[in-house]
Amino acid sequence: MNTITYTKHNTLLGEYQIKKLEEERSFLDLIHDHGIEGFDAPCGGNGTCGKCRITIVSGSVSHVTENEKKRLSSRELSAGIRLACSCSPRSDVVIDLSHHDLESAVISAASSGGRQVSRIKPRITRKPLDMLPDGSLEDQRALLSKAIGNASASLSMKVPSALLSSLHSHIGTEADLVLKDGVPKRIAHRGEKLYSIAVDIGTTTVVCYLVDLEFGEVIDNFSGLNAQKKFGADVISRIAYATSSVEQQVRLQRAIVSQIDSGIRALAERHTISPEQIMQITIAGNTTMMHLLAGADTSGIAASPFIPVFTDFLTVPAVELGFTFTPNLEVELLPSVAAYVGADITAGIHVAGIHVDNTPSILLDIGTNGEMAFSISDHIICCSTAAGPAFEGANITFGTGGVRGAIDTVKLDDHTVSYTTIGGIDPIGICGSGIIDCVAELIRTGLVDYTGRLLTPEETDHPGIKYCDGDPVFCITALDEESADHAVYLTQKDIREVQLAKAAIAAGLQTLLSEAGVAEADVEHLYLAGGFGSYIRPESAGEIGLIPKQLVARTKAIGNSSGEGAVRFSCWEDHAHDILTVAQHCQYIELSGHREFQDFYIQEMLFPMED
Repeated sequence: MNTITYTKHNTLLGEYQIKKLEEERSFLDLIHDHGIEGFDAPCGGNGTCGKCRITIVSGSVSHVTENEKKRLSSRELSAGIRLACSCSPRSDVVIDLSHHDLESAVISAASSGGRQVSRIKPRITRKPLDMLPDGSLEDQRALLSKAIGNASASLSMKVPSALLSSLHSHIGTEADLVLKDGVPKRIAHRGEKLYSIAVDIGTTTVVCYLVDLEFGEVIDNFSGLNAQKKFGADVISRIAYATSSVEQQVRLQRAIVSQIDSGIRALAERHTISPEQIMQITIAGNTTMMHLLAGADTSGIAASPFIPVFTDFLTVPAVELGFTFTPNLEVELLPSVAAYVGADITAGIHVAGIHVDNTPSILLDIGTNGEMAFSISDHIICCSTAAGPAFEGANITFGTGGVRGAIDTVKLDDHTVSYTTIGGIDPIGICGSGIIDCVAELIRTGLVDYTGRLLTPEETDHPGIKYCDGDPVFCITALDEESADHAVYLTQKDIREVQLAKAAIAAGLQTLLSEAGVAEADVEHLYLAGGFGSYIRPESAGEIGLIPKQLVARTKAIGNSSGEGAVRFSCWEDHAHDILTVAQHCQYIELSGHREFQDFYIQEMLFPMED
């Protein structure tokens, strides 16, 4: 049997020795087969992103393909750098994967944001078992009936058998009957703390929150890059991967369940919590992420008329999904609206409060899909635009996620460039907020015109403008170098990618306003949701036309509203009911065949002109 063996070095991904492999299998297939973590292939192996770079240390490999010549510079090819999706071994080979070292990744989307939570009626309640009235010949009510009282009006209840077998022995002791939504779930010792887990599954990042159910407060979180990311950076890439075979669909499902399961285990170990102290798992995310978690068929999401398997609120036994640390729990999947407006948006609408605000307000979540909602009073219109992964760095030459070393802010003047990186270390690339900042600064200083054309070195004396392989680039780093060889830079193609992404989102916003018959000037609030929305500067977003300039002063970041919504849903009955109601009252607009959207998209392709 053909095998793959490897030797880890000092980095998360170091040099790997590949032996006895079928010649026609790509290195990317082999990396996936062996479960090597941290390897980034944003396009899922379709050959369009150029990110799955490996270095051939020794051995014979397949010839350089036309796609590799297109995606890699001659300097990179000469150094032995190849694309894992386009290259396969021809002998025993040693490859270096250190381009993908994510050991020190820092996810900046971990904090749950939003407004103050009004605590009304908790979903988890406790009934003291030492306070139950004594039975008598006149009062022969069953123990469970006396313990529940009027807490539940349900005609049938799913009660654990372990509770039924031990309830009698706990009567009169200092123990509590724990109820969830009025249904008995377990017996807890007096003073024993109870928790829930709220999860936000983002396309790029996953965050698990540990919630103290007594106070409804987040006491810790566990976050990381989405484990499915190695199969594709965006939802379309992952759908394509999942629908290729049942085996690949299962692989995606297991990846996300294992990641959440590990996150729950890590949180429990940090705080010395037993699995029995965790009462529930509540999850929000976009519709595709919810389907991949549930193991549902995603093929209907990718093709017109875009019909998902489910959008309703679902409760699924954790053991059926593959959870091992808390197999006896129920997993609650928050409701979505449509194929491309998911539970992250219904949760975000609730957290922002735009559904109860009488003034025209917008919620915008910027990612590979720009999901947005417009609300005035109780009328909510939603849509989603295919922005692509440019703002997450996938189609940008030196683009990267929000990890340590990513350039996250950029500032220009006549002859200098200043920037910051996450963690304050040497730059390894540029993430979404830095990309928006940089393009905004290029527009502001005239180095990029309103059509998106980058000036050449002959047209400006700014030291950041250089040639690389015959094309002009803007160097963010290494301005004192004669060439761009060692710099982090933006290319003309990168700027075009930003134009495409920002045009899709801006056109979506304009379509929503047109559908509602509301002018930009009448919008009172624009809420930016998600980790990415929390870190972009509204001024830069306005400069490139991502959001209308006149709304910059009315823009507010509300953090990870998807995660915050999941937290609220897990704790408070009124908030849970409100989120379910929000999903039911959203009107979805499909933009793919919308004539006004097409017109707006063409208009928004240009960067804003100075007044």
